[in-house]
Amino acid sequence: MLDDSKERKFSIDLQNGCIAIFIESMPNEIVIYIYYDEVKGYIFNILRELSPLESSILFVLLSNSGHIISNTTLQRSGLSDKLITSNNLRQLILSLRSLLMDCDKPHRVIKNKPRIGYGIYHVQVFYETIDLYLAQSKDSDKNDRKHALTCEVERDRDKEKETEKDRDKDNVSQCKKNE
Repeated sequence: MLDDSKERKFSIDLQNGCIAIFIESMPNEIVIYIYYDEVKGYIFNILRELSPLESSILFVLLSNSGHIISNTTLQRSGLSDKLITSNNLRQLILSLRSLLMDCDKPHRVIKNKPRIGYGIYHVQVFYETIDLYLAQSKDSDKNDRKHALTCEVERDRDKEKETEKDRDKDNVSQCKKNE
């Protein structure tokens, strides 16, 4: 795989510490990397081939990550002048979910808005080499986790304060009733 810093690459955060990389110039494959604590880094895990239709659907979703893309738009994104049928679209999405280890409900990566369309989430676009991106990615993951943990602790403290305030109010109202 060549890394050209001018080409767009998409990183998809999967479950269990995995990252999938899709390179715009190599649309017929997706590479999965797994983070290993022992080596403190990501290691190439598997190269997965995409069918031309899977690739075109995935590319449309990735290019519009974070947004729901209508079924009609996705059905027209095929490689020929023919529309992808709604049944074929569902099968393609199912196949992509399988490739991206997003089979458990509720789906985390490829989400569906019934009768409207699909969207892909947990995506970052990058231009640097994959090795550099993966090295930086784990550092930012640690910071994100630390930030999330800090927010969680602060949220728990706020809940405790609210509970204490509620207890104090209850005690005051009990005292007033007893008087």
